[in-house]
Formats: sequence, C-alpha cells, structure tokens
Amino acid sequence: MSTMPVAGDKSTAIRSIHLMAVGELADLGGVFTADAVNREAKNEPPDTRGVGPAALYATARWLRTAFSDLAWEVHDAVQDDDLVVVHATRMDAAEPALHRPHAAGPTSHEARCGTNCVTGGALVVASLGA
Repeated sequence: MSTMPVAGDKSTAIRSIHLMAVGELADLGGVFTADAVNREAKNEPPDTRGVGPAALYATARWLRTAFSDLAWEVHDAVQDDDLVVVHATRMDAAEPALHRPHAAGPTSHEARCGTNCVTGGALVVASLGA
C-alpha cells in the first residue's frame, strides 16, 4: 500500500465530511474505500460499526436523524503524507434524538477536528461522528 499523497486528498477529506450531511451511499462509495473504518462508530448505533461505505452511510443517516439542518463549516485542512486533518464546525438544529447536554439552545455549533487517512484518493480511516 502506497502512502504517497495524492493531489486532492484534502479535497477528498473535506468532501467526505460534507457528504455526511447530504450524500447518498453511491456518493460515499466514491470517497471511502471498501475497508474504510469510522473510528467513532464504537459510540454509535450497531449498523455503523462495520467497514466500507455502507457503514459510513449508516453513520450519515444516524447524524441526519440526530441533527436536523446538518452542515459543516470547514475552517482549515492540513495534510502530511496520507494523513489529513480537517478543522470544521458542525452546524445543526438541536434535536431530542441524540442526548446532547452541551447543546445551548435551538441551534448548535460544535467545532471539531477530524482525522482522515487517505490512500490513493480514497479515505481508509475516518473520525467523523458526532
């Protein structure tokens, strides 16, 4: 497996984050490898704990249920070899579907950094959860 960075790896990582809000399974299949793993899935529903685009799509559906008007504002992305780190703020309307004691009102903004391992232009490991 090559770890040579591919031009556009940062773009792929950023696109993957936006697809969690609006993408379909086929869209996620274009940015995640067949063996991609979401490191956050251990704290998510069982159908998110597999590998590949289907498991990541399950995370996307779970996030969309938990957070209406889901979107991310990307602030920055940096890359070192096959590791891409994206700093983004999740923007959403607070929903009772997911217990969030930190929610400050009807809308929520949570800044996060996601780490993504990108190989050959597709994500292999992601930290994308809530």
